[in-house]
Amino acid sequence: MSKDNQHSEEVSGHEQPNLFIPLSMLALSVVIVMAFRLGDAAAERTQLQLTLRDQEQKVAQVRNTSEAVEKIAIDLVALGKTEPAAKAIADRFGIMAKPNVAPVQ
Repeated sequence: MSKDNQHSEEVSGHEQPNLFIPLSMLALSVVIVMAFRLGDAAAERTQLQLTLRDQEQKVAQVRNTSEAVEKIAIDLVALGKTEPAAKAIADRFGIMAKPNVAPVQ
């Protein structure tokens, strides 16, 4: 045999490299990264739900306060028809009655 034939037989006689370990490590890395991302997404979702609940409570408080102030303003305008001090307060702050709004009893 010539030297070239021996060399080609040696090269072809080698085993293919085992790709199981590198590919399994790569797959494990992807699984770990995805697990961390999933955990972060779950934590973010929980935080967003808490923020939404807090904002809904604040909106309800603002509505309640707004309704209370509106009732006071309606009563002040109605009282301003008979009491000069109430009329002066309503005039000073520019409080006017809406049409078709009766005073709160």
